[in-house]
Amino acid sequence: MPASPRFPAAPGPDPPPFTRRAGRPRRRHHCTSGRRERRRHPATPGNLTIFAPTNDAFVALFGKLGVKSLDDIPVATLKAVLLDHVVAGELDAVDATTRIPNHQGANTVGGLWLQFTAGPLQVSGANIVAVDAEAGNGTVHVIDQVLLRG
Repeated sequence: MPASPRFPAAPGPDPPPFTRRAGRPRRRHHCTSGRRERRRHPATPGNLTIFAPTNDAFVALFGKLGVKSLDDIPVATLKAVLLDHVVAGELDAVDATTRIPNHQGANTVGGLWLQFTAGPLQVSGANIVAVDAEAGNGTVHVIDQVLLRG
């Protein structure tokens, strides 16, 4: 870089393009994609895994239950169903697939036992259509059904 009154010439040769000069602090970005740098919500004690149904999964559920919208379902029922989609701790796709041969699953915060199967990867009969979306306090997997108790 040529010297100017605002930017005097640095001693020595110019650094190659697109490199950081030694001693210069790195900018901290608000959003990061690295797991180690993930910001946690202060009210959350640890990471969570969410099995999030698609919008189409909820529409299919409404038809099955004979309701028109979420407003027709009691709040206590909605809360129980949603907690059945949350696992305490991070469970990525690799973790889920390692549980399949041992017939292991995972317990949800709501107390529902989730069983994983392969070919395609499923959780309790629902296809996992997108895996390992990182969130501020855990991992999200998108599923094609709402998980309900038997």
